[in-house]
Amino acid sequence: MSLYKLQGQNIFTLKSDEKAFVEIPFKKINNLIIINVEINDIPLNLIFDTGVKQTILLNFKEADSLNLKKLKTRIFVGAGNKKKNITAVKSIDNRIKIGKKIISTNADVFLIKNEDFKFSENLGVPIFGFIGGDLIDDFLVEINYHKNILRFYSINSENIRKFRSYKKIDIDIIEDKPFVEAKIFFDKTHTKQVKLLLDTGNSDALWLFNSKHLKVPAYLKRIPDYFGLGFNGEIQGERFKLKQLKLPGNIKLKDIYTALPDSIYYKDLIRNNPFDGIIGGEILRRFKIVLDYRHKKLFLKRKFWSYFAEFPFNDSGLQLIYAGKVPVKIAKTVSKFDKVDYDKQNQIIILTKTELIYEYKLIDKIIVEYVRPESPAYKAGFVKGDVILKINGHNVYNYNLNQLENKFLYKTGKNLRFLIKRNGLIMELKLENTSPF
Repeated sequence: MSLYKLQGQNIFTLKSDEKAFVEIPFKKINNLIIINVEINDIPLNLIFDTGVKQTILLNFKEADSLNLKKLKTRIFVGAGNKKKNITAVKSIDNRIKIGKKIISTNADVFLIKNEDFKFSENLGVPIFGFIGGDLIDDFLVEINYHKNILRFYSINSENIRKFRSYKKIDIDIIEDKPFVEAKIFFDKTHTKQVKLLLDTGNSDALWLFNSKHLKVPAYLKRIPDYFGLGFNGEIQGERFKLKQLKLPGNIKLKDIYTALPDSIYYKDLIRNNPFDGIIGGEILRRFKIVLDYRHKKLFLKRKFWSYFAEFPFNDSGLQLIYAGKVPVKIAKTVSKFDKVDYDKQNQIIILTKTELIYEYKLIDKIIVEYVRPESPAYKAGFVKGDVILKINGHNVYNYNLNQLENKFLYKTGKNLRFLIKRNGLIMELKLENTSPF
């Protein structure tokens, strides 16, 4: 999630027939949409993020290669535990190209240097920033999480009719960010109308903010949890299980593991534009989505199996991240020529023998970033910085981080055996995933 206030203006054009569309493939990692964007002819991976307005680059060390010009300094605040303003450098009149047909020749780009914001380490692929509302102001944008495709349409009545089978929902657009009115149910009788940001840059399901308007009942069971990184550092708080979220169009989602960040992480963000929380990728991925900012409309069509799927929760209490590459000695069996022989029919046969050889391979180093208090991982003895080598006998380098977490950490009742490295020592730790709710 990325929330902040900066001023800027990009105008993107769509070079296609008005009745056609431009299709952009994306990578989906941890419910985030990652697209390839060229900025001044330099290709970069950016997160498509409806929670931001501008194009933002983070910790981009090769900024000189982008030929940025007309630089100005801007100050803004961001979510996180570092109570300080963040300095952004603004560059105007940049050329941004997505695919072959989505182009802006006068785009604003903001550069931020914040070493605490380590998005690539959390996702395992190079991520250089975000691209947001400026991109979709003047298009119908279809998001298909199941096919990993974005489609951009010209806004006209014929294209809008293509989505007449979808639920059509009114939204509000504030600073190029989409907001929807919804109803939340803490239990059968305790309900509240809320205003929520639709944020494709937040991988979680739902965040709610305790405020004068919204008070999460004290009787609900809560556990401490870690929600990742904002522009201003780590975000922590509590998590509880919401009985139901009801969106317009009679769309109902039940038993949602909901984040309740501590107020220090978001109070500055909602001061000028009060809202009650965020709908993130874990909910959005359950639908086909079309955004029409010009007419302030959201079109939703539920994907049946995803829509009714239970919401996942990391029962283990471990948060893992990438921490660079390490060389590993890997055994490999190869067949080699031995000799020529003859079978009973005096036919030539070639005999081989197998040998065990070793080779070094650079693999991702995966370490523990956070251990939830009183979780199975906490009770098993994990600490921040532990290097994960194997889980249930499986080498972790056979999986990407998202696969690893889904296979092992989100499984209630699963017994897990970890081989870890701590301060040069190899250790085995055992835990049983048990739900705290």
